[in-house]
Amino acid sequence: AHEAGIVCGMCGEAAADTKLLPVFVGLGLDEFSVSPNRVLPLRTALSRLDSTECRHLADIILKAETEKEIREALS
Repeated sequence: AHEAGIVCGMCGEAAADTKLLPVFVGLGLDEFSVSPNRVLPLRTALSRLDSTECRHLADIILKAETEKEIREALS
């Protein structure tokens, strides 16, 4: 999407999950559409993220072969 100049976003409950947020950022998502009551927690969580670390986490998640590996990477 980025190579074509298209913004990549996500909406819904998963977009508001601060535990998954680093993975989404690492995958290159640009924007998140969430319920109004989730905007501030999401914005706070975003401000604490390092994009390099997020890309590293996304790589680990993409290479994971089991749910256990994914859960361990997210913890």
